[in-house]
Amino acid sequence: MGGAGSAQRDGTDLGMYQVGNDSGLDFPDVEVWEGWYPWEIESKKVLTGRNGAGMHCCGGRLEIIYGPSEGRPLAGNAFGNRQRVPHVGLAGGYPGAPMETFITRKDGTREWVLSQQQDLHLDPGDRFTCRNASAGGWGDPLDRPREQVETDIRNRRLTLEDAAEVYGVIPGDAARTEQRRAAILKERLARATPALKPLA
Repeated sequence: MGGAGSAQRDGTDLGMYQVGNDSGLDFPDVEVWEGWYPWEIESKKVLTGRNGAGMHCCGGRLEIIYGPSEGRPLAGNAFGNRQRVPHVGLAGGYPGAPMETFITRKDGTREWVLSQQQDLHLDPGDRFTCRNASAGGWGDPLDRPREQVETDIRNRRLTLEDAAEVYGVIPGDAARTEQRRAAILKERLARATPALKPLA
């Protein structure tokens, strides 16, 4: 999973902890996996985006896609969590992405897999996709410095649409960014519900 954003920094890719401990997860090399098991890894990459947004955003999560090799079927069980309830964000940060698992059959049909499900079968040509959950962000995304958001765009961690909708950033235009952020705040206030009993 992608690590949580904190009050000091962004989360780490593929790891739960900021510093001090290992991730608690193993990500062997593709060649090692394919040498041990009768499967082939089609794709293995870090996913990024608007989930876990914040002044300090969460790290990227893992997506891995694999299927049977050598013309032999695979059978197994799925075991995971955070498929329905994502990690929360803190201090105004957005929640993380939920876990997603599914099988894409040879004919192109997709079958969603529960986070804990047994008796799964993959025939040659089928592909199993697992997208790990990510943690939440820390702090309001509108407080993330514009320059950092522009760096995220250049590094392909955010799309232009995500930057505008979630962070209120129009790349290369400080004035329009301030206008966009003010409009987002105004819209938030219009939707807000006043307290039942105002504080004294």
